[in-house]
Amino acid sequence: MMRVVILGAGQAGGSVARALRSEGHIGPITLVGAEPYAPYERPPLSKGVLKGSETPESTRYIKEDAFAALDLDFRPNSRAIRVDRAARTVTLEGGETLPYDALVFATGGRARRMQVPGVGDARIHALRSLDDALAIKSALETAKRVAVVGGGWIGLEIAATARSLGLAVTVVEMADRLAGRGAHPILSDWLADLHRQQGVTLKLGLGLSAYEPGADGVTLNLSDGSAITADLVVEGIGLIPEDDLARDAGLDCPGGIATDPCGRTADPAIFACGDVALFTLPGEARPLRLESWKNASDQGALVAKAILGKDAEYTAIPWFWSDQYGRNIQILGLIDRAPGEPIRREAANGGFTWLWEGEGRLKGAVAVDQPMDIKIAQRIMERGVPVERADLADSTIPFKSLMNPK
Repeated sequence: MMRVVILGAGQAGGSVARALRSEGHIGPITLVGAEPYAPYERPPLSKGVLKGSETPESTRYIKEDAFAALDLDFRPNSRAIRVDRAARTVTLEGGETLPYDALVFATGGRARRMQVPGVGDARIHALRSLDDALAIKSALETAKRVAVVGGGWIGLEIAATARSLGLAVTVVEMADRLAGRGAHPILSDWLADLHRQQGVTLKLGLGLSAYEPGADGVTLNLSDGSAITADLVVEGIGLIPEDDLARDAGLDCPGGIATDPCGRTADPAIFACGDVALFTLPGEARPLRLESWKNASDQGALVAKAILGKDAEYTAIPWFWSDQYGRNIQILGLIDRAPGEPIRREAANGGFTWLWEGEGRLKGAVAVDQPMDIKIAQRIMERGVPVERADLADSTIPFKSLMNPK
């Protein structure tokens, strides 16, 4: 009857709770969430929810009946303010104390905000939560000019959504390329071409010095002395991990809660998973946080096994996807670290796949409108199947056939 307390009712927290039950845990599970919602998926927020093609209900990570069947002590609109590791208790706002035998931090992160004058104007938004998405959706209904600060994945998806609604869109990015954190330069260039072809104005290599709110909109003063004015501004400049509570409890938090790949911290009773967990992938040299839908689910399930003392091993290959202007972009592996230039395989539907090879092994892939290629690449990488660069480049050889070594 182990008592499990999960802090964070997002996808990672929901994954832990669901996996605990599926692994046979019958003890009490308390799920504490700061938002009023049951666990939901974040990828639709910057796409379908902003467009209005998806409702808040459609974003639920666990459907209502299945969620009820988990028999959780669900605490929405609740925040933990203190963890006492010696007593193994969590104190909530209001003073209630929850005892635990196993504690999980699935607290995710908060949107990083620009620290410049004028940032508090009501027309300047960030996107992290469902409520954020609903507020931006409402603003899009009356806006004509949209400025997106940050050319990462969230920023680009917001830009694509706003442009698909017929709005004038400008993206301001401090780096000299788009999606610089996690994307290979060749993909960054392709993304820039895609957005420019759709009419988006890109301002690369420029910082933002101030916002100047006015009756005609919000003016963005840029580092080169130029300025743009927009009716709506959305910042997408990254995530700050919600690790303050863990740090206050004495856990190691060097930019996220330090864990092993299966979410174990230095305290045997405390675990962390999802966007807040900082860990080193098998075969990699430096720790990272994987801010992705897949990692939230995969690592949450591994944490459940670790809590129950079952065998748990992180074998997943990082996978990420994005939909922009009707193009489906999927990334397998840490392609920003992939060696050399990729091999490109063209597809009849106008899609293509980039493949990175090193030392006779497939190191990563990017597929545009070729989801099956990602599945094949995943199997090749998982099995450690040797590959030859000439075979990867030969379009007369079916990619699927390379899953079976010669």
